[in-house]
Amino acid sequence: MKTIIAPTDFSEVSLNAVNYAADLAAAVKAELVLVNVVQIPVTVAEIPLTEVEYKNMREESEMQLADLSVKLLLRVKNKIKIYSKMLLGSIENELEEICKVKKPFAVVMGMKETGAAGRFFWRKQYNSCGKKTTVPGTGNI
Repeated sequence: MKTIIAPTDFSEVSLNAVNYAADLAAAVKAELVLVNVVQIPVTVAEIPLTEVEYKNMREESEMQLADLSVKLLLRVKNKIKIYSKMLLGSIENELEEICKVKKPFAVVMGMKETGAAGRFFWRKQYNSCGKKTTVPGTGNI
């Protein structure tokens, strides 16, 4: 079965992309995998979080993914299977890993315009997943 991966940070732009991904999955009879990555701070300047804070972030992410899955199933009238995955790590690495495992038909992601630096990092994430797909992904930049 074809797989479409839709990363989300639950922002308005990423939710628009997720809605599009669900519609696309219904149209091509693919399964949809929703992904939310809880990022681990990687620099000393970033404030480290406690284990309790990470636990709360994971739980919140899982609840949001579950709620989103229900809304999407209603949107597509239960025509597709939706899986959700909360991952802990860096967005780039986690997207690359899930693309290696799932070998998606497409990756659909949205990102709010953030200037040149944001476009650079978005393209890096997009390209790392794009190398693992059989067709181009869809994005909003």
